[in-house]
Parts: sequence; C-alpha cells; structure tokens
Amino acid sequence: MKHPPEHAIWVGMRHRCKAGYNGVQVCARWQNSFQAFLEDIEPRPSPKHSIDRYPNNAGDYEPGNCRWATAKEQSNNRRARTDGRGLTVVQHIHLSERTEKVLKALAEADRRKMATYAGIVLERHAEGAGVGGGHSAG
Repeated sequence: MKHPPEHAIWVGMRHRCKAGYNGVQVCARWQNSFQAFLEDIEPRPSPKHSIDRYPNNAGDYEPGNCRWATAKEQSNNRRARTDGRGLTVVQHIHLSERTEKVLKALAEADRRKMATYAGIVLERHAEGAGVGGGHSAG
C-alpha cells in the first residue's frame, strides 16, 4: 500500500522528536496515529509545503501549533532575529535587495546630474568663461 506524501512528513516529525530535537515533542494523539495527524492538519497544499510549528516555533507538534508552510514562510518563523526591528535574516536579505535597487536608481540619477553639470562646465569653458567664472590665473 502506497502512503500519501504527508505520511513521510509524519514519520520524519516523529523521528526528529525521538532523537531529542530541541526538547520538542509530538502530542500523544499524533504520535500514535497518522490518521489523527492527517485529520487535524489536513492534506498538504503543495509539494513546496512542509510541517511548521506555528505560531510558537518553540512549542510541540500538536493541533493548534502546526501548519503547512513554504520554506520562505518557515524561515520567517525563526527564533533568531537579526536586529532590534525583529527582522529575520531572510527579511533582511529581501530588504537589502530592495535597498540595493533604490541605491542603484539614486546612483544613476546622480550620474545623470553629474553629466549635465559637466556639460554645463564644458560649455562655459568653450565660451571662454572657464570653470572659475572667467578669471584666469596669470
């Protein structure tokens, strides 16, 4: 008999907890019955989803503290934070990527301004005004 994909996740969850996974346990209802696990958590939405302890990632695997989540969703449910704003590493990376785009746009705007300024200076110089407003040293 072929098991549904959730079965392998259930087996893995129980195995991690038996191995002493950070003191996390599987509730008795789920520990003893794959069918109970599946009834409580419902089928996995897609192959990209795996079991996530949420909202309390320090809590046990039990009804009310588990959900199906993507890797990105799970990475945002980590205890370790990167700064006082409570951003996770993944959120920081996303913010950094957006910041990098903004900085590139600003640099391009500055480059255009500098090119315009250089054009004006060259024009004045060509007209004989020079960079210093027409005063020559000598």
